[in-house]
Amino acid sequence: MKEMIYKQLKERAERYKNKFREWKYTGKIEGIAKVQKPKNLVVGSPEKALHLKRDREIPGTTFAVSVWNDIDEIAKASIYYATKHLKIENVYIAGEVKKEIIAQLKTLVPHGYFYEGGYKKIEDVRGIAISCSDSRVLDNAIFNNDSNDTVVINNAGNLFSKTALLTIRHYLENSKLDFIAVLAHSNCGAVNAACLGNDERELQLMVLPIQLEVKYKARSVDEIKEVHYLKNARGTMKKILENIEDAKKLALFIGYHDLNTGETEYYFYE
Repeated sequence: MKEMIYKQLKERAERYKNKFREWKYTGKIEGIAKVQKPKNLVVGSPEKALHLKRDREIPGTTFAVSVWNDIDEIAKASIYYATKHLKIENVYIAGEVKKEIIAQLKTLVPHGYFYEGGYKKIEDVRGIAISCSDSRVLDNAIFNNDSNDTVVINNAGNLFSKTALLTIRHYLENSKLDFIAVLAHSNCGAVNAACLGNDERELQLMVLPIQLEVKYKARSVDEIKEVHYLKNARGTMKKILENIEDAKKLALFIGYHDLNTGETEYYFYE
């Protein structure tokens, strides 16, 4: 089964790569591999919305953060990074979320937020992907590509979190899951921050898990390579299996998305 799923994921990723090449050729995503300048922050629940980064968007538009019953510590760090480092002021709530999340968001985003509907609803879920919040990683297109069968969980650094735990458990109990994937990507801001020794208090619950897995200190971003981003993703998958026994029955993949080429490669997690 896992070989068939691998083939399907690769076919979807190939179609996305072709779109990416068109955007790059026409100059729509100039310089995207080096820096992100998203206009929007979207917060939403993978219980209600299939994915948070909109269909028909181009990479670099939306920084996304997934939440479940509340805004967990990884999500808080992700929102802090979006508002303080990326200076995002347009904050949207995707579809229906619990009132506790609204109350927390008011303390994290002082300049207000907007409600947005029209997100893809959950139907027949086959897979779950943990992907970075990074606006340049258009994970809804990479994984779904019109098939709409993969729930995407977003946080800065594609980390294991309370939201990831509850999402995976929910869909293991309520859907016929076939696979879980963790998607790393080039020039990930969270991994870069960890390797460069970022010591901001608000980011430590994001930075520390990455440092424990990657075990690499860099003097510049140029020293951080694909192997380091992949180590972090493998650490996330390891934590999934440590906390969710039934996940071991599924096909497991580690992905790597290259922001220079739009190409996504997948590896079996054994």
